[in-house]
Amino acid sequence: ENIRLFLSSDPSAAYDVAIHGMRITHARNLTLKGIEVVWDKPALEKWQSALDLEDVLGVVVDGFSGRQAWPDSGYPALAFHNVSHAIIRNSIAAEGTGVFLRIVGSNSGDVWLFGNDLRNAKVPYQLAPEAKEAKVNAMQNLVAVK
Repeated sequence: ENIRLFLSSDPSAAYDVAIHGMRITHARNLTLKGIEVVWDKPALEKWQSALDLEDVLGVVVDGFSGRQAWPDSGYPALAFHNVSHAIIRNSIAAEGTGVFLRIVGSNSGDVWLFGNDLRNAKVPYQLAPEAKEAKVNAMQNLVAVK
């Protein structure tokens, strides 16, 4: 709760191995509240998503703010791999966001986006082909008018 995460790189450091701002795997009933991810300089080319969740059953993301590491990279700000029973609310797509949420995996589903400011996202959410059966509900979100 209430984490401001600033990522920067030290090219000479052996420990500089981060790909995502925050990665969580194999979790149940997870709540992430007030998370902000800021990609700082110097930057690494291998950086991808601000938040990457895999094999999570039951998650609430409340008050997230951020984007993918590199504008126009194709990576989403939030990456969900086999995530189900998820709620994303009161969150903000930062300037430069391409895809805000990408859902992949055949075990993904029951995802709710509610009350988010997605005006800076080119694409509010995207389903990978294998996640085509995932049910996504989007209500009362602010989106850019095209």
